[in-house]
Amino acid sequence: MNLKIIDTELGLADIEKVPEEYAPANNLIFFYFHQRDWIVFNLRHPDHDTFLDVVKIYPTLDNQQKKEIHEKMLHNSVLPSIKVLDNILRIRRRIYK
Repeated sequence: MNLKIIDTELGLADIEKVPEEYAPANNLIFFYFHQRDWIVFNLRHPDHDTFLDVVKIYPTLDNQQKKEIHEKMLHNSVLPSIKVLDNILRIRRRIYK
């Protein structure tokens, strides 16, 4: 997998072509590459920059702020990606305990 590192501290990278095992669909925004503990972004997704900003900021929010985001995005197509990010952050908390 040929990754372009975005931020080593946050474990963020870009990829030009998403491997088939991670993206049977072309609309994948990001995925968790658990072997390296990286969040990998689909560089070709039209909302790449927006979601990159969200993933950089979201972990710094407290629980109340995250709850408010969930409530505001209840009927928004972004919510599934936020839930995926929640799961990734949960995995990372377990790894680094």
